[in-house]
Amino acid sequence: MGNGGLYVPQELSRGADGIMTGFAYPEMLVSVSALFAVGRSDEAEDLFDAYLPLVRHEQQPGFGLAVRKEILRRRGAIRSPAVCSPSPKLEALDIAELDRLLSRLETRLKESAHGGPSHRTDRQQLTSCVTGSLQRTDRGYIRIKLISTGRPVLWPNTIWSYATAR
Repeated sequence: MGNGGLYVPQELSRGADGIMTGFAYPEMLVSVSALFAVGRSDEAEDLFDAYLPLVRHEQQPGFGLAVRKEILRRRGAIRSPAVCSPSPKLEALDIAELDRLLSRLETRLKESAHGGPSHRTDRQQLTSCVTGSLQRTDRGYIRIKLISTGRPVLWPNTIWSYATAR
């Protein structure tokens, strides 16, 4: 998937096998991919749409990396949001914009039908979209065949585990 993840739902609905882009909330991308895999595309798009202003904000040329690093710092993933020169640092106005976007995201997630970013599917729902048995590979992947397309797909074990966690 390209374009910084801006068109994730459209690309998944056209047959993309997964998502490979950077974003400060990777669990959203995993959930969107898992929801599409089990045929819950409307729910996946609703989830993606809640985060879209932030996805778009992170993709701005120049200071998008500084935005992502600041969010990752706030989430406790990194200690410092410092970026290497010549990348610009976030100024007070940038921080205020980010605060507003994050506040709006929090409000949208609370108002959503799910009450938050916990859109995990259970193993039965996820396995209902595949045919045949799940085959673990020696490289940390699970080989499945999608019922919808008949295509074989490799999913990382970590994504399968996250998507099917209870």
